[in-house]
Amino acid sequence: MKGAKVGFFAKMVGWINKSYPSKKEDVVARKSRFEGFLNHGKKEGKTGVVIAVNLCDEALDIVSDRIALIKRLEALEERMAEVECYAELTVEEADNLKDLLDSYATSAKESNEIKYQLTTFDKDLARMEHLGKDARQDLPEIKFAEERRRIFKQDIDHIEAEKIALEHEGERLKNAVDFIYKFSVAMIVFFGGLMLITVALHVFRDAQVMLTLAILLAVVIILSAMIYVLRRRLKHELHLNSKKQARAVELLSKKGAVYAHFTNYLNYEYKRFHVDDSEMLSENLTDYENYKNSIKRLGNLQDIMSQAEVAIDLFLKDKGIDIKFSSIENFAATLNLDDKKQFYEELYHDKGLVEMSLADLDARSSRIWDTLMDLHAIGSRDTDIIGQIIESYTEKAERILDMDRAEGTTAMDAMEEGQ
Repeated sequence: MKGAKVGFFAKMVGWINKSYPSKKEDVVARKSRFEGFLNHGKKEGKTGVVIAVNLCDEALDIVSDRIALIKRLEALEERMAEVECYAELTVEEADNLKDLLDSYATSAKESNEIKYQLTTFDKDLARMEHLGKDARQDLPEIKFAEERRRIFKQDIDHIEAEKIALEHEGERLKNAVDFIYKFSVAMIVFFGGLMLITVALHVFRDAQVMLTLAILLAVVIILSAMIYVLRRRLKHELHLNSKKQARAVELLSKKGAVYAHFTNYLNYEYKRFHVDDSEMLSENLTDYENYKNSIKRLGNLQDIMSQAEVAIDLFLKDKGIDIKFSSIENFAATLNLDDKKQFYEELYHDKGLVEMSLADLDARSSRIWDTLMDLHAIGSRDTDIIGQIIESYTEKAERILDMDRAEGTTAMDAMEEGQ
């Protein structure tokens, strides 16, 4: 987390350094803050005026960048002040503090675990004192009932699945019987029509149709026999399906009754001993046996934590480390001395980068101002215009500083001290 913050500081400094215009052409490439003077200088061919505008634009950029860097420097110094006390610790002192914190954190963790175990057991302690003997006697029966209930639940689920499959199969068989019936009716109509047509041909056209009638009759007989056999087969399958469904319902009823018996017995036992299952009951019995030992261990841990807390307070006061924390436990769990020292070194490095950038801005600002004074000192007809440009630059810079001052920052004071 802290490494990410330091990386942001370094990126901020790098971005500001890259954003400084290194050439006057870079300044002119964007819209100038002194557009009127710039257009006048270009139109009249006054090179000194154009140079002065470019320099003032660059100087205003430096003012803004310098304010940003000063704010960043103040933030870095504030963070450094918070972790400087850790950076000044010797190796022996740091190891001593680590040992104290580790001792406290380990004891606190074990203490919390014991407290959690006790809180889950305390509410049942009074019952277990009176029902402990009954619980030990009933525990094997409860485990047996749980196993039988599990087996019956599996059987019920399996039978339910088979029953659903049989219902779907019965629907398909009913549809098949209905289809065979409709198909037989259609066949009778179709072949009856053919025979009528054949007889009509024989009567009105004197055609020889005896062979055709014989063939049609044979086909009708064969198809009728096949349809009859198939229909009988489907009805037989449908009858068997109905018997299977009835058997499945009967089994579900019987197994459901046994399952309900075991469920009611287990619910009674669970409610009686205030548990969710036999495993929880077994754990409660074990916890009950170890309860007094846990209480004794908790007392010893609290003594260790109290001694460690006193030692940590004395150490922090002796080293001038003033930290507000909600609890020693949270402080011990979150503090990492190695990270603190590394964070301080990274902050110190970033502070150096910011100070170097500020020094570079000061040097560039001084050179720009000297150049502007040289341009203004030349006794030419451009002197008045350059003076106006410098005056406009001063006003714009003052407005930037006023805005910074209105935000309640101290960047303005720092700039005045630097100048």
